Amino acid sequence: MSRAKKQEEQEKQEKPEPTFEQAMAELEQVVGQLESGQASLQESLRLFARGVELVRICQRQLDAASQQVQQLLTQEDGTVTAVPFDPASAGGNAPS
Repeated sequence: MSRAKKQEEQEKQEKPEPTFEQAMAELEQVVGQLESGQASLQESLRLFARGVELVRICQRQLDAASQQVQQLLTQEDGTVTAVPFDPASAGGNAPS
């Protein structure tokens, strides 16, 4: 691995993950830059990769938020009902 690549990886590990709102704002900027058509091929590829990374960050945070808001309970008849998440009744077991 090149020295620049190693430094880039180390910087990524040191930076805290952006909040959902920060990631969405940056994603909007990335999309705007790509849609403008002004970026070179190399820059477009870099922007696209960053966009994919931001989408994954947002999805991960949405999934975590969803687990905090709802838990799915299977009824005796096999139907699934969404109920508000209650951490006290969850007993530390995250729904899957």
